[in-house]
Amino acid sequence: MADHLMERIANGELPPQMPLPAEGEISRQYGVSLGTTRLATQLLRQRGLVMTLRSKGTYPVKNSKKIALWFLQRKRDDPEQELADFLSFIEQRSKGTDAEAN
Repeated sequence: MADHLMERIANGELPPQMPLPAEGEISRQYGVSLGTTRLATQLLRQRGLVMTLRSKGTYPVKNSKKIALWFLQRKRDDPEQELADFLSFIEQRSKGTDAEAN
């Protein structure tokens, strides 16, 4: 999840001037617990990709796009495939959640 958020930062979907969605919203988007979301956010802070401002939100840091791309390329041989696999997992999980809601 943290790597997917890094990719969203890297491609400009989560720009530095806008806060990340609230932790509760991220939890719903990914279908994970609030604790998991907090761990992912903490990992992004440790990697220097985001900064949390008390009562203001969590923001991608300036130049985080370069940092995120570097990390993704260093960490995996094929980051695009990793992202595609993760998005497929999320899509399947979302379909299951939609079916349960109906």
